[in-house]
Amino acid sequence: PRPRRSRCATLCAAPPDAGSDCADGVCVLPQTSLAFLALSVGSEISMEVTEKVVRDVAALAQLRVKAGETAGLAAGMKNILDLAEQMQSVETDGVEPVSNPLDATQVMRADEVTESDQRERFQAIAPETERAHYLVPRVVE
Repeated sequence: PRPRRSRCATLCAAPPDAGSDCADGVCVLPQTSLAFLALSVGSEISMEVTEKVVRDVAALAQLRVKAGETAGLAAGMKNILDLAEQMQSVETDGVEPVSNPLDATQVMRADEVTESDQRERFQAIAPETERAHYLVPRVVE
């Protein structure tokens, strides 16, 4: 298939071995890579996860994948996508969310002193101090 063009900063960062041909902020990537990336952001594109897709995604993520690992990774990606598809098919109309972090309020305690200042007591037992600072031996020269 003919490659598609995309203006995406993430895709523009693709390494040369990902099959990209970047120029002026426009990336040309293999269609399988774009389709897989679209799948990961919830698009309606459907495709088979092959070992080539695994290699393309690994190249985009700048990950080294051994030849013997691609089949297992492809199966794992397919399982994840199948689970996401199952979750998308669940009817959630009228179901209230269990919790929302945006609804939470931060419990603040009063800003009160709970301990007395014991700096002089601690510095009295320190090996060396100077102007209320602890002196320690130099480690890096």
